[in-house]
Amino acid sequence: MSKKIAHLLSRPESEVSSILSDLEKKSGYPSEDVRLLVENKHRLRTKLTQIGLDPDDTTDQELYYALFAKFQRDGELLDQSLGIDQATSINERINRAVQIVSKIAKKEELWVLKKTAAKKALLAIPPRQVAKKLG
Repeated sequence: MSKKIAHLLSRPESEVSSILSDLEKKSGYPSEDVRLLVENKHRLRTKLTQIGLDPDDTTDQELYYALFAKFQRDGELLDQSLGIDQATSINERINRAVQIVSKIAKKEELWVLKKTAAKKALLAIPPRQVAKKLG
């Protein structure tokens, strides 16, 4: 698997392999690179299917143009919902977006992880290296 990562990073395979093995030792997760690559490949196949492309034979250019077309459609929908058109200046677009977000978002609302919940999560699934060092 280090061969694929080395290719992606344009680095020698021996260098990437030693870095990966060192990271696996430190994290306590052997073959984490394989798991991550498989997970990413699965996510990619799912996303390609979601945008209507065949994951088995989609080329780079097909993906680029499909994403570009989706970006344009989404941009048009956003412009339509903001009530703007091509002639609207960038400053006016930004001001309109800020107005809408300020109406929707409440400033006193904040989402955080409570200390007790974090403690429960760490006790339920402790990090391996920390658990090893603490006994």
